[in-house]
Order: sequence, then structure tokens, then C-alpha cells
Amino acid sequence: MFHDFSHSGSPISDQTEIGRAIHSLATNLLAIDRPHFNNIADLIRATKFPHEKTKGLPSEAMILREADLTQSLSPIWMQQVVFGLSKEMRLTPVEVLRKQEEFLRGLSFKTAWVKEMFSSKIILSKIKETQGLFALLK
Repeated sequence: MFHDFSHSGSPISDQTEIGRAIHSLATNLLAIDRPHFNNIADLIRATKFPHEKTKGLPSEAMILREADLTQSLSPIWMQQVVFGLSKEMRLTPVEVLRKQEEFLRGLSFKTAWVKEMFSSKIILSKIKETQGLFALLK
């Protein structure tokens, strides 16, 4: 579960989007999962961006948070990140693309699996891809 569940696609705060996700969770949760509602809601809250708390988060929260961040490194990142965020933030795709290098340079993963799957080499490759795309647009 990510905070993007029931995401509005509008330029509203992540805190509001998380509230919508938790409300949708409460509405759609199966009876068998109801005893776990508070734990699931806490996991969704941990994905709020920019991240506020890192120390003391349970492993499950770190995994979800980092899974959310790795969208920027996926093969279809242009659609998921650049075009998705441009609509949400009411920016042009070029403006969002311009911000990607700074975002990617700031990525720092904590969980062993994500560090292994998305090494600094992969992040640098995505930075170069971003720079190349931006250069084509100039």
C-alpha cells in the first residue's frame, strides 16, 4: 500500500493524499484485515514525502517508502514520474524533468535489497538519461 492509493492527481499536500488513502483503506478493508488497520495506516503514513522520520521506522515502512521512491528508476519512469507529477503539480513535463537530476542525486536507500537492486551505478545511469533528455529539449 502506498499513499498514492486513491490519489487525486491534484496539486494538494501529501498529507491530504495520505488521509484519502487511509480513508479508502478503511472503506475497502476486508473484515479479516480489520484488526491490522492501524498498522497498515501507519505504514501508509510513513510514505509521506518529503520524509519526516527515518530513525526507528519498522522495516516494513522502510521497504514501502523505498519502493515508492524507486519509481524514478523504473524503465517507465517518464510516464509514472515526469508526466504523472507534472499533472499533479501543475508543471510542464519539462519543468518536472529539470527537477529529476536533483531528486535522483538525493536518493539514499537504507534497506539491503533496494541498495542491491538500485545501486549508485543505476542511479547515475538514470541521471545521465535525464541529462540527455533535457539536452535534447534545449
